[in-house]
Amino acid sequence: MPSPAGPSSPSPPGRRKPVVVLVVGMAGTGKTSLMHALTAHLEAKGSPAYTLNLDPAVATVPYGSNLDVRDTVNYKEVMRQYNLGPNGAIVTSLNLFATRFDQVMDILEKRAAQGGGEGAQTQPGQEGTEGAGAGAAQGEQSREE
Repeated sequence: MPSPAGPSSPSPPGRRKPVVVLVVGMAGTGKTSLMHALTAHLEAKGSPAYTLNLDPAVATVPYGSNLDVRDTVNYKEVMRQYNLGPNGAIVTSLNLFATRFDQVMDILEKRAAQGGGEGAQTQPGQEGTEGAGAGAAQGEQSREE
Protein backbone atom coordinates (compact mmCIF):
# COMPACT_ATOMS: atom_id res chain seq x y z
CA MET A 1 0.00 0.00 0.00
CA PRO A 2 1.49 3.40 -0.94
CA SER A 3 2.32 5.75 1.88
CA PRO A 4 0.96 9.33 1.96
CA ALA A 5 4.39 10.52 0.82
CA GLY A 6 4.27 8.27 -2.25
CA PRO A 7 4.78 4.63 -3.16
CA SER A 8 7.06 2.70 -0.89
CA SER A 9 9.78 0.55 -2.36
CA PRO A 10 10.02 -2.99 -1.03
CA SER A 11 13.01 -3.95 1.10
CA PRO A 12 15.37 -6.53 -0.34
CA PRO A 13 14.63 -10.04 0.99
CA GLY A 14 16.02 -10.54 4.49
CA ARG A 15 16.61 -6.84 5.04
CA ARG A 16 14.18 -4.55 6.83
CA LYS A 17 13.89 -0.87 6.08
CA PRO A 18 15.59 1.39 8.61
CA VAL A 19 13.45 3.47 10.92
CA VAL A 20 13.97 7.20 10.37
CA VAL A 21 13.15 9.76 13.05
CA LEU A 22 13.09 13.44 12.09
CA VAL A 23 12.91 15.81 15.05
CA VAL A 24 11.69 19.32 14.22
CA GLY A 25 10.61 22.11 16.56
CA MET A 26 11.06 25.64 17.82
CA ALA A 27 14.25 26.71 19.58
CA GLY A 28 14.46 25.51 23.16
CA THR A 29 11.82 22.79 22.87
CA GLY A 30 14.24 19.93 23.56
CA LYS A 31 15.06 18.53 20.10
CA THR A 32 18.71 17.93 20.97
CA SER A 33 17.83 16.55 24.42
CA LEU A 34 15.34 14.14 22.84
CA MET A 35 17.92 13.00 20.29
CA HIS A 36 20.49 12.50 23.03
CA ALA A 37 18.08 10.35 25.04
CA LEU A 38 16.98 8.41 21.95
CA THR A 39 20.51 7.63 20.80
CA ALA A 40 21.53 6.61 24.35
CA HIS A 41 18.50 4.31 24.54
CA LEU A 42 19.28 2.69 21.19
CA GLU A 43 22.93 2.21 22.08
CA ALA A 44 21.95 0.61 25.41
CA LYS A 45 19.75 -1.83 23.44
CA GLY A 46 22.66 -2.69 21.14
CA SER A 47 21.13 -0.94 18.14
CA PRO A 48 23.20 2.22 17.67
CA ALA A 49 21.63 5.02 15.66
CA TYR A 50 23.15 6.62 12.59
CA THR A 51 22.58 10.31 13.29
CA LEU A 52 22.61 13.50 11.26
CA ASN A 53 22.76 16.96 12.77
CA LEU A 54 20.96 19.41 10.48
CA ASP A 55 21.16 22.39 12.87
CA PRO A 56 23.96 24.68 11.68
CA ALA A 57 23.62 26.97 14.72
CA VAL A 58 23.82 24.42 17.53
CA ALA A 59 26.86 25.04 19.75
CA THR A 60 27.38 21.41 20.77
CA VAL A 61 25.82 18.07 19.97
CA PRO A 62 25.86 15.85 23.09
CA TYR A 63 25.68 12.62 21.07
CA GLY A 64 27.89 11.28 18.32
CA SER A 65 26.69 12.68 15.01
CA ASN A 66 27.72 10.66 11.97
CA LEU A 67 26.97 13.52 9.59
CA ASP A 68 26.91 17.14 10.68
CA VAL A 69 25.82 20.16 8.62
CA ARG A 70 28.43 22.18 10.54
CA ASP A 71 31.16 20.23 8.74
CA THR A 72 29.92 21.70 5.46
CA VAL A 73 28.53 25.13 6.35
CA ASN A 74 29.76 27.66 8.90
CA TYR A 75 26.67 29.41 10.26
CA LYS A 76 28.56 32.45 11.61
CA GLU A 77 30.43 32.86 8.34
CA VAL A 78 27.13 32.74 6.43
CA MET A 79 25.77 35.47 8.76
CA ARG A 80 28.83 37.61 8.07
CA GLN A 81 29.16 36.94 4.33
CA TYR A 82 25.50 37.51 3.50
CA ASN A 83 24.85 40.17 6.16
CA LEU A 84 22.06 38.09 7.72
CA GLY A 85 20.55 37.75 11.15
CA PRO A 86 20.47 34.41 12.97
CA ASN A 87 17.26 33.10 11.38
CA GLY A 88 18.27 34.10 7.86
CA ALA A 89 21.68 32.49 8.36
CA ILE A 90 20.07 29.21 9.47
CA VAL A 91 17.86 29.08 6.37
CA THR A 92 20.71 30.08 4.05
CA SER A 93 23.05 27.54 5.67
CA LEU A 94 20.49 24.81 5.07
CA ASN A 95 20.06 25.96 1.46
CA LEU A 96 23.84 25.77 0.94
CA PHE A 97 23.87 22.31 2.53
CA ALA A 98 20.97 21.21 0.31
CA THR A 99 23.07 21.88 -2.79
CA ARG A 100 25.24 18.95 -1.66
CA PHE A 101 22.49 16.67 -0.42
CA ASP A 102 23.23 14.16 -3.18
CA GLN A 103 26.55 13.54 -1.39
CA VAL A 104 24.70 12.98 1.89
CA MET A 105 22.37 10.49 0.20
CA ASP A 106 25.36 8.62 -1.27
CA ILE A 107 26.87 8.28 2.21
CA LEU A 108 23.54 7.12 3.70
CA GLU A 109 23.00 4.58 0.92
CA LYS A 110 26.50 3.15 1.45
CA ARG A 111 25.80 2.95 5.18
CA ALA A 112 22.48 1.17 4.56
CA ALA A 113 24.20 -1.32 2.24
CA GLN A 114 26.60 -2.10 5.10
CA GLY A 115 23.66 -2.81 7.42
CA GLY A 116 23.88 0.47 9.33
CA GLY A 117 21.83 1.42 12.38
CA GLU A 118 18.57 3.27 12.59
CA GLY A 119 18.42 6.79 11.14
CA ALA A 120 17.79 9.78 13.33
CA GLN A 121 18.20 13.45 12.64
CA THR A 122 17.50 16.79 14.22
CA GLN A 123 16.69 20.04 12.48
CA PRO A 124 17.04 23.58 13.76
CA GLY A 125 14.45 25.71 15.46
CA GLN A 126 14.35 29.46 15.02
CA GLU A 127 17.31 30.91 16.88
CA GLY A 128 17.29 34.27 18.55
CA THR A 129 20.97 34.24 19.46
CA GLU A 130 24.12 33.32 17.63
CA GLY A 131 25.23 29.71 17.57
CA ALA A 132 28.68 28.31 16.94
CA GLY A 133 29.56 26.61 13.69
CA ALA A 134 32.53 24.56 12.58
CA GLY A 135 34.17 24.07 9.21
CA ALA A 136 34.32 26.34 6.21
CA ALA A 137 31.45 28.27 4.64
CA GLN A 138 31.36 25.74 1.84
CA GLY A 139 33.73 22.95 2.96
CA GLU A 140 33.43 19.38 1.75
CA GLN A 141 33.97 17.33 4.91
CA SER A 142 31.52 15.00 6.54
CA ARG A 143 31.76 12.86 9.65
CA GLU A 144 31.29 9.23 8.80
CA GLU A 145 31.93 6.48 11.29
